[in-house]
Amino acid sequence: MCDQCNLRTLEVERLQHFMENGRKQTALPLPCRRKFQVCFHGQVDSFWAMAEVVRECLELTGAGEPLKVSKRPLPPPAPRGIILKTSRAGICHSDVHFWEDLWRLRDIPDLRLSGITMGHEIVGAVYSKGAQVEDLNIGDRVVVYPWTGCMECDACRAGYNNLCPNNRHGTSDFGQGGVSGCANQGGYSTYVWVPDARYTVLVPSTLDLSVAATLPCAALTSFNALGKIKAKMEELSKIYDSPWLVVVGCGGLGMWCLNLARYCLPKTTNILAVDISPANLSVVKDCETLLLPDQDEEIVQQLRTKTHGGACTIIDFVGSSQTVGAALNSLRKGGQYHVIGLYGGSLITQPEKLISNTTAITGSRTGSLHSLRDLVKLVDDNKINGPPVEHVTLTEVNRVLVDLREGRVRGRAVVKFD
Repeated sequence: MCDQCNLRTLEVERLQHFMENGRKQTALPLPCRRKFQVCFHGQVDSFWAMAEVVRECLELTGAGEPLKVSKRPLPPPAPRGIILKTSRAGICHSDVHFWEDLWRLRDIPDLRLSGITMGHEIVGAVYSKGAQVEDLNIGDRVVVYPWTGCMECDACRAGYNNLCPNNRHGTSDFGQGGVSGCANQGGYSTYVWVPDARYTVLVPSTLDLSVAATLPCAALTSFNALGKIKAKMEELSKIYDSPWLVVVGCGGLGMWCLNLARYCLPKTTNILAVDISPANLSVVKDCETLLLPDQDEEIVQQLRTKTHGGACTIIDFVGSSQTVGAALNSLRKGGQYHVIGLYGGSLITQPEKLISNTTAITGSRTGSLHSLRDLVKLVDDNKINGPPVEHVTLTEVNRVLVDLREGRVRGRAVVKFD
């Protein structure tokens, strides 16, 4: 018995059967699966004797507390799974929200945050693989699709795991509560256990690993958002010679959006990058910029002036009450507001105003497995650059999380393991 989480020998035997027989999650009752997802203490010899790899990792100790360096065993890969030797791991701003428990996940009765290894932007080389994995070879470089969901519902089986209805606040995804079958597996770790090789995409030899590491979250989220507004831009380009896209927030996601927009939207699209930080805007290239003023009325006036009467589409990577209100009042008739940012603002409007202005309000979370495959090819084929990257070591992650929270990171920070 594990003295930290009371995992019983019977449960260990059932879990060992699950590991040996693949991804038949329904064979295990939920409490048993959840206890497995938080038991990473290596104290149950009858199960962990299976371990073939010991990983060095960073683990959550509590909301907002420094991550702790630990060494934990990994079991062999599942029949359709792989073990990756981590090469790069992106440090995402949403990791800050998870680290601080913004969504109060601690209130979920069967989820234990302590012991989770965060990090959902993962690139590595195949270290070992299950007997049923045929499409990958040892040493292949892959990027992980981290939004696994439950892996069993209609959305997951179709490759749209980001739309999984059973994934509470992302707690079934990599680095955010553990993937089904092996707990706490994020990228802040020297090795990562992947339950099914289909949740990986080969990284071309011509694609930089640090760029690849930021694709499954930051770039994929931006790519998906551009896909959501593409039809609107094409429609309004029939009315306006040069329709305007406004990108609000020029951090890691916003910079990816700016870099990808030229390859995803009509060639006549004009782009305006908006931020409160002069430092963020200083690295923006090939588009107009606007430093946001303090007053809401001034924001709307300057946005309308810069876009010659109003934006056709706005993608908001902030999501504060201020940016939501300013965006909705800066759109042309027939425009679209797409929100992604998790700042925590409120959206207050009148339905009659939406109807009168024919305004569309949409949102999205990350993107599908199919989209990640398309994105990897697009970035590699066109040699699209990502935001500036700062390489850090695993022991520097705590410092970077604080820097992200305080707005001191320009571009992206990526853990480099080799």
